[in-house]
Amino acid sequence: MLPTPCSETMVTARRQSASVRIRYGGWSDLKREKNQWDKSGDFELGGATWTARVYPRGAAGSAEGKVAICVQCMHCDGAIEARFEVHVVDMAGKVHAHRLTAPGVFRKDTEMGPADFFERAEVDAAAQTSPEGVVIFAFTVTTITETRSE
Repeated sequence: MLPTPCSETMVTARRQSASVRIRYGGWSDLKREKNQWDKSGDFELGGATWTARVYPRGAAGSAEGKVAICVQCMHCDGAIEARFEVHVVDMAGKVHAHRLTAPGVFRKDTEMGPADFFERAEVDAAAQTSPEGVVIFAFTVTTITETRSE
């Protein structure tokens, strides 16, 4: 008996972006321990559900005085090559810090982000520009390629 051939179509999408923000009031007074995080709402991009997280006092592997950031692909079929960038913005919209990550391949429940993404002092400088200590982390996730089986 001959094996039954299977049919598989690979779908590739290129360059889509989505943005999400995490806003803090009273950044300097924030009570967080190392490895405690705050997350954005979920957002859709490239056929997947994503979320972003900020670790104000750093993640488990962070050096002292660092703020960790990560992006998580929670629900996707296949693999998505993506990168993300984050701007630390004050209440007036002035950018105090900006970082862009190298591309990485995300699969279901994959999270990526450097443990030492920002110096805490960079974020504190943004907070000091408003009486309420407002800091905004503006994330933009960009898919480079998405490949899934259909």
